[in-house]
Amino acid sequence: MSTRARRQARTVARLRRAQRKGLRRRARNLGVRPAVVGAAAALAVNVAGLGPASGADPVPVFQPSEPSASSPSALRWGRATLGSTTFFAQNDGDSIEMWRTDGTPGGTAMVKSFDPGDDEQGYGAPSGFTTVGSTVFFTAADGVNGRVLWKTDGTTAGTVVVADPDPRRVQEGSSIGNLTAAGSRLFFTVDDRAHGMELWTSDGTAAGTALVRDIAPGTESGVYPFGGFTVTGLGSAVLFRASDGITGQELWRSDGTASGTVRVADLVPGAAGSDPSSIVTAGGTAFFTATDRSRRTDVWRSDGTAAGTFRLTDTASQPFSPGPGNPVVVGDAVYFTHSGDTALELWASDGTQPGTRVVARLAPGSADYPAPQWMTAVGARLYLTLSDTAGRELWSFDPSAGRLSRVADINPGAPSSDPWELVSTDRGLFFTAVDGVHGRELWWLPSGGAPRMVADLDPGVAGGGISDAFAANGAVVFSTGRRQLWRSDGTASGTVQIRGAGAPVGAEPRSLTPLGNGLVFSDQDAARGRELWHSDGTRAGTGLLRDIDPGAAGSQAGELANGGRGRVVFAASDRVHGTEPWSTDGTTAGTLQVADVRPGPQGSYPSDIVTTGSGTSFFVASDGTAPRQLWRSDGTSAGTRVVTDLPPTWYSSGPRTLVPVGDLVFLVVDNHLWRTDGTPTGTVRVDGSLDLDGVSELTVLGARLFFRASKRDGSSYLASSDGTATGTTLVRKLGATWYDPGPSSLTAVGPTLFFAAGDGGQGSALWRSDGTSTGTVMVADTGPLDGLYGQPYSLTAVGSTLFFTANDGVAGRELWRSDGTAAGTRMVEDISSGVSSSDPSGLVPVGGTVFFSAETLDDGIELWRSDGSVAGTTMVTDLTPGPRSTDISYLTAAGGLVWFTSWSVHGVRLWRSDGTSAGTVELIGPGVDKSWSPAPNTEVLDGPADGATVSGSSVTFAVQGTRGLAARLECSLDGATYVECASPVTFAGLATGRHTVLFRAVDAEGFADRTPARRVFTVVPASTAPPTGTTAPAPPAATSSATPASNSFAAPGSGKPDTKKGTLTLSVALPGPGTLSVQSAGKALLKPGKASVSKAGTANIVLKLSSAGQKAIKASRNGKLRVKVSLTFTPTGGTARTVVKTYGIVRE
Repeated sequence: MSTRARRQARTVARLRRAQRKGLRRRARNLGVRPAVVGAAAALAVNVAGLGPASGADPVPVFQPSEPSASSPSALRWGRATLGSTTFFAQNDGDSIEMWRTDGTPGGTAMVKSFDPGDDEQGYGAPSGFTTVGSTVFFTAADGVNGRVLWKTDGTTAGTVVVADPDPRRVQEGSSIGNLTAAGSRLFFTVDDRAHGMELWTSDGTAAGTALVRDIAPGTESGVYPFGGFTVTGLGSAVLFRASDGITGQELWRSDGTASGTVRVADLVPGAAGSDPSSIVTAGGTAFFTATDRSRRTDVWRSDGTAAGTFRLTDTASQPFSPGPGNPVVVGDAVYFTHSGDTALELWASDGTQPGTRVVARLAPGSADYPAPQWMTAVGARLYLTLSDTAGRELWSFDPSAGRLSRVADINPGAPSSDPWELVSTDRGLFFTAVDGVHGRELWWLPSGGAPRMVADLDPGVAGGGISDAFAANGAVVFSTGRRQLWRSDGTASGTVQIRGAGAPVGAEPRSLTPLGNGLVFSDQDAARGRELWHSDGTRAGTGLLRDIDPGAAGSQAGELANGGRGRVVFAASDRVHGTEPWSTDGTTAGTLQVADVRPGPQGSYPSDIVTTGSGTSFFVASDGTAPRQLWRSDGTSAGTRVVTDLPPTWYSSGPRTLVPVGDLVFLVVDNHLWRTDGTPTGTVRVDGSLDLDGVSELTVLGARLFFRASKRDGSSYLASSDGTATGTTLVRKLGATWYDPGPSSLTAVGPTLFFAAGDGGQGSALWRSDGTSTGTVMVADTGPLDGLYGQPYSLTAVGSTLFFTANDGVAGRELWRSDGTAAGTRMVEDISSGVSSSDPSGLVPVGGTVFFSAETLDDGIELWRSDGSVAGTTMVTDLTPGPRSTDISYLTAAGGLVWFTSWSVHGVRLWRSDGTSAGTVELIGPGVDKSWSPAPNTEVLDGPADGATVSGSSVTFAVQGTRGLAARLECSLDGATYVECASPVTFAGLATGRHTVLFRAVDAEGFADRTPARRVFTVVPASTAPPTGTTAPAPPAATSSATPASNSFAAPGSGKPDTKKGTLTLSVALPGPGTLSVQSAGKALLKPGKASVSKAGTANIVLKLSSAGQKAIKASRNGKLRVKVSLTFTPTGGTARTVVKTYGIVRE
């Protein structure tokens, strides 16, 4: 796959996530950073044994810290088991929902959908799942209550709020957490704004939820839930860290009563404290770490009494040791890692000092030996991942033999299989790994057996989206993305989809590649899966090119690249040969397999395909006998062979970033620059004399290759090469810090190389180079923003002109152009006027015009074109009229046209355009993959306002769904199951008190609005006057013949923005005297407002952002926020009427 294709694929993945959240994120060049693993000497193993473990089935207490790229979201939100059912949370993009599963499709269902409030990171999501008896407790925010304590019995009706001890809303940072079961009670910590952060307990009722003890009297906090803080059950009591304000942080114990909440021991007398952390229990004993006066951290044990609390390890010889970590319970023993004098060691303890000892030496104390990860117990064995000369692989420790050994070299040689997501089940160990042939897939290690890949769920070397794995009913349950949940018992037949199986498969064009005057690409449908398609630019001439693997699975055609000689080379599988190199001339008969690199059904998974000027293709693949290597092909089976054995790489994908220059190909091998002419002797490293730590940004200019060279000291250089060691040189040093970034986005425009780099201070600038140090100069400082935020992006050559995007701090990120001079470098047009950004993306040249996608407040994201002038910069067509975005992707030039895909409420479609609205033609549609498209929106048009008090026992609402999408409406009163209803909707016979009604629109395929419209109101008897300030209907006039006051009004189409304050003033024409109020109709992004008029006329009312709205507009990056506003007019002596409309707010 070409660099550009990779960028486009990463753009689509990012846009998908943004689309599911209803937001547009800026497309960037996203880098793939492999997990850092070391290459060093073999591990030295100390065979001191612990002896066989005994006791109950072990469970891992917690996972060690992982790289951010591998941290599973399931661990962030937690899970709990009640009987044979596991409760957990999943992010569906639109919302984070609470689910339950017993490992079967029928037993997998959503329990409740939550609105996580006004932050998009899921801080209000259901989390902290904890089982106490027959109840599962958790915390969540539903958009009304903020984050509060909930409980569930597994049903929607039985999922209810227990108590709200913290009055803050979720966006203000609710504090409740650390849910822990002990005996028949739940313990947790919370700051109720009166006592500070303290320990609380609950029996599952509001009355039974109370502060245990105000350990630090007053508003000071007695507990600080940071830095390894845990509340851990020990019998019917809990142990935790606390301070009463007199002594420091020490170990405390509580039985749920104030008198039974006491300090266990004052390990470091005085205000310093011992900071006990990471408390785990095994066999009735608690293990934890504590720090003494000399700041040495050791492992301690406690039975909950002062006499039973003492030190187990002594680090007197290593006072600056980082201390023990990664505790895992195995039976009645605890294993942990500890830094020895010269090596990282594995320790074990049975709770006695003689029984606490080193059982294995893991690695010397060096950065070349990363710490063990994913320590997990399965039966009496301990499994973990370690690095040695074979990379990071799966290891095990057998206490009975006292032996530490590698389980298998899953990815042979130096590359790592990098096992993640280790999960212990009754059937053995499950984990994900990369074997160098497949992507990250699910693996199974049965008891007494060898590890094996369960199934190739995401074919291809780059595939594998498995995450959030956990044990359920003896199997493993995991997510594969696209809202799909799977379970596996370790066999292929026992690996089944339990959620999302019914989701339709719609068109999803990828890898758009020019061929002649047309296009070939990869696409899918429900009947044939993903196959190779083609188009001549007409709808009649767009269709399947060849059904390589008949059936719904498809050949998974991908990695399309120009193969020269009128052909396109790609990777595909016909099920007999696995994924191998193929080529096509655009005809069915001319679409053929090139070679069977790895005989059999597994496939070689070719990638990084490029073709030289002479027509020879190069790619990376594996024949199964060695790690992925460099191959070459002349298009025939006999002419397809491995070039040479390249050095092993510390990442698993082998050589990468292939770039042809004439008849040579440059490539990156183990972070160094190589070149090849296709022969073993002509394949050499060319940067050996430069002492580099990494190369990237490979770009061709004339007969030379330019690239970014990085050194170990963090400095970066512009460098170039002619393919020889002596001709590979550093051109100029550019950037040494994040604030002064090195060269990036290298782009050739005629004889000049343009790129982005630091401006010598803390900003970014546009540079150019002729290949010499003196000829490498800054063209223009495009803006004052620091570091990468203001950096030029998307550098694109259009004839002799450079187009790019930049953010000057005044107009936001917009389209720019340059002729290589400061005077000739300027913004083309402020497409989204003011400080907001149009964020042009996907720039592609067609003749003398550049096409791109851009966003405006009124039109959303659409296709634009520019010839470099203001008048010539226009929107081509509005594919999705109105502010709802289209999300343009995969922009590709072919045959004098621009081709692209669109993602919108109408599905995923393929288009081509000649730059005019009439010449923009849909080629593939209307196939819709609803798993990626937003469901219809729901709006309340009339009825009592949110929070209103109404007189009588019935209320009526007028509701509508998105026109063209909504097929029906559904309603839910006070948490009841949704039932179909029709607008206007009347709820009669309502009891006195508070009621909540939800409305959701549903489309023709059954997909419902994920954020239903909500109204909360209070019913009072008809004879009771509503409280002052409510929006309830006023009592009728004294005489029955009086004419009711008019409440007819319309929400204005737009308002007057104040971009400095981030407000919007609406001028609303009202029919007579009364009160106009505004508030958020969805998430609480606005401050409530009110305006009164004494006669018919215009009322001006200002929309002001709440604290949550301020955070949301700041997070939007472009300074724009769309807010759904509820406008309610209550005429004097009349009935209130509410209108809902969406407005855009802009802030500098």
